[in-house]
Amino acid sequence: MTRTKQSARKSSGGLAPRITTRDPHRKATCFLDLSDDTIRLIGEYVNGDFDIPLPSFGPHWMNFMSEIGGTASKNLTHLRATCRRIRGAVFLQNSHIVLKELPSTTSNQNIWIKEASKDFKNTISRALISFEPRKSKDPIVFWNEFTSTLGDMNLEELIIKSAPFCHHLDFWSDHDIDGADETTWYKPLGEFLHRPFGHIFDSLQSLSIETRCPQCVADLPLLFVPAARKLGHLRIDHEPLKPPLHDEEAAIWDPDEAFKAPFELWRTEHGKEMGLKTLHIHYVDPRSDLRSVEWSNVIGNAFSTFRQLEKFSITRTQGIFRHLVPGITLKVFNRGGGWNFEIDDGLSLALTSLDVFIYSLSAPPTLKSFDPVFRLRIGSGRPCISSPISGESGPEFFQKHELALALKARNQEMYEPNLMNAMKAVSWKMIDLIPSLEEGAFWEQGTDSTDCDWYRWTWKKSSNSDGLISIEIDQFPLLLSRDFVKC
Repeated sequence: MTRTKQSARKSSGGLAPRITTRDPHRKATCFLDLSDDTIRLIGEYVNGDFDIPLPSFGPHWMNFMSEIGGTASKNLTHLRATCRRIRGAVFLQNSHIVLKELPSTTSNQNIWIKEASKDFKNTISRALISFEPRKSKDPIVFWNEFTSTLGDMNLEELIIKSAPFCHHLDFWSDHDIDGADETTWYKPLGEFLHRPFGHIFDSLQSLSIETRCPQCVADLPLLFVPAARKLGHLRIDHEPLKPPLHDEEAAIWDPDEAFKAPFELWRTEHGKEMGLKTLHIHYVDPRSDLRSVEWSNVIGNAFSTFRQLEKFSITRTQGIFRHLVPGITLKVFNRGGGWNFEIDDGLSLALTSLDVFIYSLSAPPTLKSFDPVFRLRIGSGRPCISSPISGESGPEFFQKHELALALKARNQEMYEPNLMNAMKAVSWKMIDLIPSLEEGAFWEQGTDSTDCDWYRWTWKKSSNSDGLISIEIDQFPLLLSRDFVKC
């Protein structure tokens, strides 16, 4: 977010300043000689929230610690505490809160929010919800207090890592699950919790639902998305639900229906199409053999639902450890002086051309960034020098190591230039297929030292003063460990 946009975003809400006057003919010799407007502008720059974009989150593989925290407005608070003049001139605005307990809980970690004035609560623009798993009480009681607590705030961004009203966690966190009540585990929240009414989330523009509870992953978008009329940035999981073992009449999870449901509710609630700008999806593959028919349908559904979308990513994982797997494996080769791009969808021996695949998605005309985790395959792949592993004998390792060194010396000089040329060729092809596209990324599974980690190369489109377009690709890739990118 640019500084102009960020400043405009901060103009709403906050505690009103007390207007003071100063002699316009007096020469400014110290900070307090500045006008109230100038001091107020300095206060906006001092606020730690100023440099945090909206949304503050990225794709699911980008597992950085959230920038939302109680110390974001620390410098602004210190500035306002300097003297009465500055306190009266500077807004208190765009504060953050991290909720780990509700005000009514016995530990009273957030009891201050219950006692705070309504004007102060109105300055809170970002909230991070991170509750510890526990034996929950009545979820309706927790839900009512939760929505009441957030309703006094002026939230623009909400990140939910775990919810206080989740009644499913007891099932999968207990070691002894044989005696668990499956009717509780599989009961959707929407059956007994109502969507937030009134104007609780009228200002909400950015929402990320990151809870690890599969049922909450399915239920929370149905509760929060329709209530946020200004929602422009969304980060969600798309995870298959298993029906109860003893419920023969339970509906089978439909990925298309599950994805569209919250957005259809939004359209019904507000009487228009949803103008989402950013969408990050974590797709938990229900198959164990890297073959999933539904995966590309999720992309197609997203593109057909949000025709104003600008940024889109889909991160695909598998297994109980949720390790990242390639979204699109693209085989690139130069045959007869021309580049060929073929997608291996894992469904058959036949390959699909990149053109056919992209056309089938029908990307929105506003799309600027597209990252479905493109994995490039160039020839035999990157030469890798691996380290010894536990249980491997010395002679066995060194024999393998010498062969790997010889192979790397022979192929390295050819591999890097070929890879760079291939990435440029694919980038130009993507711009040709999606003219609005401005940036993207290519992934390599396997680095110089391990087959498990990833390299990620970013490419961007740029143009000069004459309107000539060029492609810029990272000279060096981003190294991402297997553990960092898992979801």
